[in-house]
Amino acid sequence: MKKICFSIYLIIIFILILGCPKKIQNNDNKENSHNKPASSNNEILTCKTPESAISSFCDLWSKGKFDNMYELLSTERKSSTELKYFISSMQKDSVNTGLPKSYRIIKKDSDLNSKSLWTIKIEFKNKRVGKLMKKTWVIDEGERGWKIDQGGLGPLFTNVFQNQ
Repeated sequence: MKKICFSIYLIIIFILILGCPKKIQNNDNKENSHNKPASSNNEILTCKTPESAISSFCDLWSKGKFDNMYELLSTERKSSTELKYFISSMQKDSVNTGLPKSYRIIKKDSDLNSKSLWTIKIEFKNKRVGKLMKKTWVIDEGERGWKIDQGGLGPLFTNVFQNQ
């Protein structure tokens, strides 16, 4: 039980650190074509690319829509964290860190076909938190689309370096 609680806590902390701020606006839609608006509460979130999963997750985080963020977690992540605990933890953490202000997908670090590792730069509204570089795994779950995942390869989100 302690191991599960600790895992849930780590996931939430790392998710908060990713702090998905608003998409960087770009008049040239070609560059940010993967940045599509996140769906409404009644819609199942299905992302066709890793970039759209990251963008949707960050957009929802910046709006404080934690219930929708939960739908973008992989099956494995969701099986270890109940929705009510995820939402509660996200709400508590957002009080301390604030919500993300902006984000930018920097690069794909690793590609294992159905799983890839990405570097993301996130800026929080809270100036004490500032800008952070994060890495996250995204996994293809077939009909469910691309989801935010850890998959036994490390924390959900890991620091690259802070305040850059």
